[in-house]
Amino acid sequence: SFGFKGHSPELGLSYGDRPFPPLVSLYGRIGLHRYNLLQDTKFRLERMVKYVSTIGSPARSYYITLKAVDGSSHNIFEVKVSEDRVNAFALMCNIARIRGDTSPLKGVILMDDSLPEWPPQEDPFEKHYLAKDSELADNDEWIRLYVKLAVAKSGRASEIDFENLKVAMDASDEGLNAKKADFYIRYRDLHEDHDHVTIVRRSFVQDNGILNLVGRTRSLESIPEKPTFAC
Repeated sequence: SFGFKGHSPELGLSYGDRPFPPLVSLYGRIGLHRYNLLQDTKFRLERMVKYVSTIGSPARSYYITLKAVDGSSHNIFEVKVSEDRVNAFALMCNIARIRGDTSPLKGVILMDDSLPEWPPQEDPFEKHYLAKDSELADNDEWIRLYVKLAVAKSGRASEIDFENLKVAMDASDEGLNAKKADFYIRYRDLHEDHDHVTIVRRSFVQDNGILNLVGRTRSLESIPEKPTFAC
């Protein structure tokens, strides 16, 4: 349990009585994303309850308690998300459980924070599997989460409005719920006049139960010698 009785020099204060930083709320949703991937559920964040983060290092771990809903099912979740590097979209989630779950936890290992080559030699939206509209609708929650995380980590505002989502992935056998895949998400920021592409590498370490997410976002206008991207 995330009760945190007593004192630990590695943990900061617990926050539950003030507005939550947008990034912490996004981290909480990573935990629900991990749980949904493994359990084939559709839990969505209902409200944040509290969180505590480690201190002493710029890259932190966040222990988050939140309430989530899936249809008529309401549950309290406990989530742990760790930053691999400060100010980078390189995140690990090894705890995402309904409160009361006493499954044993395994150690965390070093993550691979590499990303596909960018700009690519070929247009990924032509080369790779292109998600259907029905798949985009079914997976809209985490697709938009990936974009918001990449934008927040790039230093831009995490609360953005965007449209015209197009998603390509390099593995199609398992569909968009593949535990290991590279995703290319193209979108139009409604506050700008050009498109962006967010790249996310998702991997899952079965032995340790760790979901790894590494990503970044780029404006197509900022990419020199870029390939011609399909519209």
